[in-house]
Amino acid sequence: MKRIFFLCVVLLTGSVIPLAAAHQYNPFGAGVILGEPTGVTVKYWVSDTTAFDAALGWSFEGRTSFHLHGSYLFHDFEMVEVAKGSLPLYFGVGGRLKARSGKSDRLGVRVPFGVAYHFEDVPVEAFAEIVPIIDVVPSSRASLNAAIGARFYFE
Repeated sequence: MKRIFFLCVVLLTGSVIPLAAAHQYNPFGAGVILGEPTGVTVKYWVSDTTAFDAALGWSFEGRTSFHLHGSYLFHDFEMVEVAKGSLPLYFGVGGRLKARSGKSDRLGVRVPFGVAYHFEDVPVEAFAEIVPIIDVVPSSRASLNAAIGARFYFE
């Protein structure tokens, strides 16, 4: 369990830190995610339309457990036009680790689909997403996560 957690943290931070972004805000944002999971979330833009996101928190599905995920996201800013700000739709692919007390840990693939609203006058992003998950360790199992949240982009 500790080795898997350490590997996930190294992969997430090692992949994100060296990259630069051309997003309208500072490329790094942090905030909260509520739902499944509930905790803290970060996002790092690597281009105008692509970003890495991650969350660390609690899962309340079944038993309370620790949840860590990371994804690479693709955003479409042109599909939905709004008068102020922007409203990109996004999808991506990533991984999830769920450490469960008294049970086997679960490791799986996640495919997030969501919508985000980027405010025009403040460096804030609000989002909602639904995420099909296929766990592959310790056995195959499909599940679904859904969450809302917000991130503040540091200037």
